[in-house]
Amino acid sequence: MSNESDLYSIQVGPNDLCFDKNEFIKKSFSADDFLKSHRKKANLETLRDDLGVYLKVLRSAMIELINKDYADFVNLSSNLIGLDKAINGIQLPLGQLREEVLQVKLSLEEAMGDVSSLLEQRQELRAKKRSLQSLTHVHLSLNKLRELLKLHSEDKPVLPANLVERAASEYNQLQFNISKCQQHLDTAHKQVTILYKNIYSTYFHFIILQSNTLAQLVACLFTGLRQAEKILTLLTSSLNVMFLENVSVNNSDVIARCLRIYVSLDKAADVEALFRKEVVAPVLCDVISEVSLNSDPRGVQGVYSRVVAFLEMHMKELLEIPKVQGFNFLVNSYWPEVEHRLETDLSSIFAPGNPEMFYQNYCETVKFLRQLERHCRTQAGAKVLRNHPQYIAFLQHWNLPVYFQIRRV
Repeated sequence: MSNESDLYSIQVGPNDLCFDKNEFIKKSFSADDFLKSHRKKANLETLRDDLGVYLKVLRSAMIELINKDYADFVNLSSNLIGLDKAINGIQLPLGQLREEVLQVKLSLEEAMGDVSSLLEQRQELRAKKRSLQSLTHVHLSLNKLRELLKLHSEDKPVLPANLVERAASEYNQLQFNISKCQQHLDTAHKQVTILYKNIYSTYFHFIILQSNTLAQLVACLFTGLRQAEKILTLLTSSLNVMFLENVSVNNSDVIARCLRIYVSLDKAADVEALFRKEVVAPVLCDVISEVSLNSDPRGVQGVYSRVVAFLEMHMKELLEIPKVQGFNFLVNSYWPEVEHRLETDLSSIFAPGNPEMFYQNYCETVKFLRQLERHCRTQAGAKVLRNHPQYIAFLQHWNLPVYFQIRRV
């Protein structure tokens, strides 16, 4: 507690006292502590004289206060006569008023509870109304997509680029509306099922009516879900073809359009896996192998140079598209395949039996990794590569302790 809040109002006294006058009016004042703290500041005679002086000041102040409010002091006892009777007189009315206030409070709480219940019901009805509206939009989107993609046709040709983009946008709208109405219909279906089991005999006709109506709504929703899966399959297959075709000719504009569609469909990881399987793997399977290593006069340096050249030849456009976020083909498509091929098809470079060759392979590998980090273009991108699980596992394949042990022999 601060000194200001710890003090009462103080009476003015002489300034040459050997103690602080404020100490007497502290709530935590202790005579023993006071004497202990002032024994070193002044002798007992001086302390006694100063205390006597200050006592006279306080007595004078008290007499002055009584003289100033003398009439109030004299009338104090007479003013208190009959106070108990007056208090008893207002006690009963105050008790009655308290009961009335409590009754009003209970009535208000009950009314507020009713209003809250009605508001919750209204909110629930609005949510159900929005759910039904979303179900209507599901039906409209399905009809639009059927016409757009010719789902009734048996043959499923590859869709053109502009049609894929329009269909993807409509598909996202379809998925959004399905998510908005699915929860309410599932809940309603469970509630009616329980109701059907409990009071089937009493409300037979009502249950049949409700069940049929709800069954139609649920069937409409399930139809939408099945059609959505079919639409997504067709969209993805057409989009994959369009993406691979334009990657092969380095058409950056169409590639960017494809990537935006993949993002809208939440298929970023799928297209990275597709690129690894269809583009990266077929080329690197011939580049990273024991046959390729033995036939190249530069050895592992030549292999690494061709692996890096793949970035310039086949991935330049992908790495230079800045507008589409959410993809990292170098880390998620290119590097996993490179590491997998080095580990399985070129495992001889990790053997420390020949220290000179091992050292050369390790140095070339470090240079190769630095080249890859430069292709990441930013420090953050290079950090993502270094933190990749396969990057860490790749470095652990180099058994440096065994190498140094062999070199010391």
